[in-house]
Amino acid sequence: ALGVTSYGMDTVAGKDAILAQGDFPPGTDCYDTSDGAQYLDIPVFDALLTQIEDNYCADKAHVFSVGFSSGAWLTQLLGCQRGDVLRGIGTIAGAFKPAFMKGAAACPGTGLSAFMVSDLDDHTNPFYDEDKDGDSVQVAVDHWLDVNGCTDKAWSLTAGTAAQPDPTVCREYAGCGDNPVELCLTSDKGHAAQET
Repeated sequence: ALGVTSYGMDTVAGKDAILAQGDFPPGTDCYDTSDGAQYLDIPVFDALLTQIEDNYCADKAHVFSVGFSSGAWLTQLLGCQRGDVLRGIGTIAGAFKPAFMKGAAACPGTGLSAFMVSDLDDHTNPFYDEDKDGDSVQVAVDHWLDVNGCTDKAWSLTAGTAAQPDPTVCREYAGCGDNPVELCLTSDKGHAAQET
């Protein structure tokens, strides 16, 4: 592990994984994913991955990105822009927005596994698009269900009204083939990493 705040990933992976973590650009407190972003963190990811692959015995077929909050937004961006490199993503309190496609009709790659956690009482990075600006965790779920060709489309919008939350707290969606999509919803935790 290279200087990792791992949210338990080191415990789960043990010695079976190489864990590496980037950091915010100097003078900032989040990754470059806001509206109008230049996505400066993408080349940093590329350089870090190259450094790992050049110096370690890395399995290129099993590269994942995980993150919480700003790190989850970055992970969603990387899932789109590096979908041809990543096998899967895991996010807690991080959303997707169409701008992550950088004007393309679709993200590169053919889909990837996506595991998302969202708290229904998180109003910092909400599940629903509360401010109607086109990004939310629900938008992320819908995106990966579509990209992965899933037959289950439980979180689609109907006439601008969001579907009711699934009564099952964690749910793997049907018909996603080799690229499963799973969503775990919580409540009463707000904007938290949910480590416990």
